[in-house]
Amino acid sequence: MEEKELKNYLNIISKEGFSALQSGDSIVALEKFEIILSKYPNNPKILSLTSLCYYNLNNFNKAKEYISQAISNSPSEIGFYINKGNILLKMKKYDEAEAVYKDALKLNSQSSELFYNFGVLYSDQHKYTKAIIFYNKSLKISQSNKFVFNNLGVAFKELGYYEKAKKNFNKAIALDNSFSEGKYNLGITILLTNPNKTAWEYYELRKKINNERKKQLNYINIKKWDGSSLTNKILIIYSEQGIGDNVQFARYIKLIKKENTKIIFYTTKKLEFLFHKMIEVDEIIFNLHDVRRADYCISIMSLPYIFRFNKKLPEPYNFFQINKEDNKFWKNKINQNKLLKVGLMWQGDSNLNKEDYKRSIPLSKFESILQIQNIEFISLQKDMGRKQITSNNYQNLITDFFGNIDKIPFKDTLALIENLDIIITIDTSVGHIAATLEKETWIMLPYVPDFRWGIKDTNSHWYNKVRLFRQHKINSWDEVIVDIKKLLELNLNNKIN
Repeated sequence: MEEKELKNYLNIISKEGFSALQSGDSIVALEKFEIILSKYPNNPKILSLTSLCYYNLNNFNKAKEYISQAISNSPSEIGFYINKGNILLKMKKYDEAEAVYKDALKLNSQSSELFYNFGVLYSDQHKYTKAIIFYNKSLKISQSNKFVFNNLGVAFKELGYYEKAKKNFNKAIALDNSFSEGKYNLGITILLTNPNKTAWEYYELRKKINNERKKQLNYINIKKWDGSSLTNKILIIYSEQGIGDNVQFARYIKLIKKENTKIIFYTTKKLEFLFHKMIEVDEIIFNLHDVRRADYCISIMSLPYIFRFNKKLPEPYNFFQINKEDNKFWKNKINQNKLLKVGLMWQGDSNLNKEDYKRSIPLSKFESILQIQNIEFISLQKDMGRKQITSNNYQNLITDFFGNIDKIPFKDTLALIENLDIIITIDTSVGHIAATLEKETWIMLPYVPDFRWGIKDTNSHWYNKVRLFRQHKINSWDEVIVDIKKLLELNLNNKIN
């Protein structure tokens, strides 16, 4: 093939590859770009596009390799540096990403995109004050990027500046009224500060902004329930998000008007024991193939949206049923003395909750509490965090029963909690379970908590016997521990007297 014919051929291949990349088919695009690189291995544009293909395929090492080659062949192209920094950011190599962005800054100190990426870098490390500086630098150069306003809003929210957060979310939405992420973040902030029906409407947009959640929420090929009559109908309610979320929002099932209506709860085996005696649920399934017919479906987390016009939250609803034998077993096991029985939960699962860094607390922080006399502390950690008991030599200060229990998830946990006096926990499912059981539940909250807890009160609008202990400042649990210790000692004195 002559040189001219080869160039024409490769030009066609390049267009096909770029078209495939734009349509989301990175595998086909990669095949096309590799053909070109076999002839022109130092083409910086094709090297960059090949890197992007690998990035989309989550092969970040390969993506980094190809973008580095692109930079070597075109060291003055700022976009290549930004792309490399983004790859390193995705790999959580923050120092390397920062160094690459700084190299880009030497090429162009007036790039709005570059300053935005600096902001993303610091936001990803929860350095929100620093992130705000760079988002503002980006906006000084250009105010046309909705993502900058959105991320600036998130940074302000994480620092507790809620009005500033709302202002920036609204600016992002003003640039693009169909911007789902901006509306969702605005909705979450409103739910946290002053819940209303619009916030619940925006909360529904969670289905559009998270790829994993899209897969989870949109795979059921059944008409979504809009609140219309369910007379003679079958409704599938499916679980979503964490265990605590499902427990909290289960109360809305009680509001559903049933007129010869069948309600099927589609969930996981892990949640079966919690819901298996809920009288409003007619059937629990773990596989959609078990359903012959259904008229509607809805996520349990979307029920607040259906009932968003209600002026009041549904009343707390204890739908659990504890096995009598289990209850008797744990009553006998832990009531060997008359000490105050306090359950303690200090660590969540960072693999399941991206905000676990805000809520989990090292067990060593509780030492002053664990030293209080005439209280028996009982660990409610089943997996994560249990090793901290032995690593801190607290075996004589806190009892751990969770070696060989809960063969059926939550079967023993419910009975154990039922026989405790007070539950002290970080914001995990244990708090929702204990509160649903109407136990005295003390929940420790970060400075900026999850939306359901609001920002001010020491009590909860969702549960009757919950007391909220809030951080006085970001990332500091010391004051919370002091507050809890004082109240524990007061409770202990009242019990003794």
